[in-house]
Amino acid sequence: MSDEGKIHYNLGNAILRNRKARWIILHQAKYITNKLHEFHILNFNPLNTPIQLGIFLSNEDHINFHDYPYF
Repeated sequence: MSDEGKIHYNLGNAILRNRKARWIILHQAKYITNKLHEFHILNFNPLNTPIQLGIFLSNEDHINFHDYPYF
């Protein structure tokens, strides 16, 4: 085992560290960007979901999906 210096990436996680301010940030932005590129969806635009806002579903709800044309 050897010391390679400051770590910047580990298992797809980017590591940002400030010892003086005593904080550390881990993020996967590069990994996610690579996956979006791999599946050719990097430039897709977000869309709204076709469901009414504010609906809370539970196991007791019985929804007739034939009433909704997009299912």
